[in-house]
Amino acid sequence: MKSDNMINWIKEYYRKKLSRDFNRKRDSKFLNIKDISSVGFLFDINSAESVEKLQQVCAFFGKKKLEFRGLAIETAKNVFDREVVEKGSAPKIVVPQELELCGKIEIVPYEELSWIGVVKGKVAEEFFASKYDMAINLNPDSNFTLDHLFATYADSPVRAGMSNVRTMPYTIVLEGAGREILPVEEYLEQIFHYLDIIKTN
Repeated sequence: MKSDNMINWIKEYYRKKLSRDFNRKRDSKFLNIKDISSVGFLFDINSAESVEKLQQVCAFFGKKKLEFRGLAIETAKNVFDREVVEKGSAPKIVVPQELELCGKIEIVPYEELSWIGVVKGKVAEEFFASKYDMAINLNPDSNFTLDHLFATYADSPVRAGMSNVRTMPYTIVLEGAGREILPVEEYLEQIFHYLDIIKTN
């Protein structure tokens, strides 16, 4: 038990150390919805329910007829099934058919996270190399893995988040009455309603 507590303490120490740069300054701009043609979003996959919510997000953007891409991070072990594609190779995620049909979601498996929750490799850097008019962190709570990715790479002029984390560089934060967490579809509808009424020169 003491060993687990020590590991968690060390993990939090390094996470806080990395979090100091979350509030670095970057350009911001308020855009009307007609000026937004591309959206990139981050999504936390930690349960079967979250997979269903991701499918709802895909359907939402499909109806809006916007160019979008999503980076979904499996932050819990084995949310997705695995299969061995080639003998001797590591098992690969079995992507649900609904997400396969979406075709615009890249999934980062749990095995690609470091011991403190940082995504390894260049997948995030490559994802954000595409310049999006708007970036959205679709996690309702503070989540180190997604917060770290968003703060490190998201340089879109419009940056939206579901939770008002003090150190996060959002330009839009929306929440329900009494600071309640909104269902993901309602949250997206409110963001787009807000953007629709922004007046730009």
